[in-house]
Amino acid sequence: MKVLIILFFAFCLLTNLAFSQDDSPYKTSFKADGALIAGGVGLSYLGLTLIQNKDALTTAEVLSRSKSDVNFFDRSAVGNYSNKLDKASYYPFYASFAMPVVMLLNNNTGKKAGQVLVLYVETMALTGAMYTLTAGSVQRRRPLVYSS
Repeated sequence: MKVLIILFFAFCLLTNLAFSQDDSPYKTSFKADGALIAGGVGLSYLGLTLIQNKDALTTAEVLSRSKSDVNFFDRSAVGNYSNKLDKASYYPFYASFAMPVVMLLNNNTGKKAGQVLVLYVETMALTGAMYTLTAGSVQRRRPLVYSS
């Protein structure tokens, strides 16, 4: 894993140097972007650790939950689970991971592939950090817990 991380940062550094003579709307800096990516990955790991260390609900706690315990803005979601819709909701989610590759087919963007890759990884790291830290820090049960 360490080798992959070192290779990734070396690739980012080399592509940044190779594109330094181009006119580009993207401004990347190894120090700034590297720090943001490292911070995002580190905070994502911290958030994931927080999620994994959360206490699970016991069977008694699940059975004692009722729809009236749910916040008013979540009540409409209680009891509406659909396995078919759950599976269908993953299609746009998975497609969103392919869109950056499709975007690189554009000639102007493709010429800046290294910078775009750095910006994409940076965005994913920071987004992951925000999600995992929030999910790990907030003690809130989802409406699905109250469905049965």
